[in-house]
Amino acid sequence: MALLVCWAGSGEWLAQLDTADLELHGGPTVRAAKACLSARGLGSRFRLRLLREETTEEMEEDETLLLPCSVKLVVLSLLPADVEEDHEFVQLCSEGRLEEVEGRLFRPQEPNSENKDGWNALQMAAWTGRAAVARILLEAKACCNHERRARGTTPLHAAAWNEHLEVLRVLLEARASSDPIMVDKGTTPLHLAAWNGQSEAARLLLEAKAACNQAMTDGATPLHLAAETGHEAVVRLLLEARASCTPCREAGRTPFHLAAQKGHLEVVRLLLETGAFNPTGTDAASVLGLVPEKGRGEVLRHLLEARASFADG
Repeated sequence: MALLVCWAGSGEWLAQLDTADLELHGGPTVRAAKACLSARGLGSRFRLRLLREETTEEMEEDETLLLPCSVKLVVLSLLPADVEEDHEFVQLCSEGRLEEVEGRLFRPQEPNSENKDGWNALQMAAWTGRAAVARILLEAKACCNHERRARGTTPLHAAAWNEHLEVLRVLLEARASSDPIMVDKGTTPLHLAAWNGQSEAARLLLEAKAACNQAMTDGATPLHLAAETGHEAVVRLLLEARASCTPCREAGRTPFHLAAQKGHLEVVRLLLETGAFNPTGTDAASVLGLVPEKGRGEVLRHLLEARASFADG
């Protein structure tokens, strides 16, 4: 039991889809057949049209195929760029209007269309947390690593900044790069998650093998940012991922220096408990000069406790 597919123009045989092939995509339907053909490199299902062999009438996506049978295939070209149409399409994606987005894709609309500000459809769907739209854009072959002009912002940056976890999952499942770098400051999605204290976003990125020691142009690693902003949960995740605690940012500041300077006592305690800072080192005393007067006593107490523990060990 099979579906035979030939080119509509030439009649040349193209592919044979068995029942097992169709079952992988939900069963013997036109949509499943398109998905099979798309997986073989013939374009997204939104560009494919299956025609009845006898009448050349277009078949509907939800139509059940009565196997064995034969169909003809047409692959449509994407619509040419149009500033107004493209801007409107990106807006639909931003607003999560799934049915209208799908209708545009069937025209077929270019899935990588950009608005007038240089943001493309997938980036805006990621920015506004539209996971269903992101999924359908990726099915339409939108580029998951597409960079915004000038800054290099990718959909993963947009999703990480706003902690849209479902969009992050969709992008990472589509094999988006976990370490895209913005060109102005060298920022990765993990830097953004660390700065904003988004522990679940950080966890997803680390599970996707994001580089925990990637430095920005000023030397800041994700651990620097999480320590400076006092996000203990993210600091803990980064330490568990074996983030280095020794890199220096501007003025020679390590993550410990930054946490102490900002008075983030829980982060200070965590870094000392995990051995991220040597309390007997020559620069231990210099840390106190960075600490605001209000928190200096607490930092000193943690340092002395850690030094005693270090000595006993």
